[in-house]
Amino acid sequence: MDNQNYTVLVGWQPPLAGFVKLNTDGSALKNSSIAGAGGVFRDEFGNWLCGFSHFVGITTSLSIELWAIHEGLRIAIHRGYSKLLVETDSKAATI
Repeated sequence: MDNQNYTVLVGWQPPLAGFVKLNTDGSALKNSSIAGAGGVFRDEFGNWLCGFSHFVGITTSLSIELWAIHEGLRIAIHRGYSKLLVETDSKAATI
């Protein structure tokens, strides 16, 4: 592998018309496993609908990513978001 630098542009993509998009993320510190998670709901125009963040305690990176998705789904049900697209940065959580 060479040492060349490159740029990767990353951007938020809106959901289809009539859908709500949930973006989640979780993080656990390597040394202590202290973890927190959060998420944000946006409509098809990118308008912020609601969000959440929580300190969860001590857990693994995978567990906190899954916790964030679960909490987001719980909130989506409570708010009546029946057409939902969920997006996370964790490949392990989506397998």
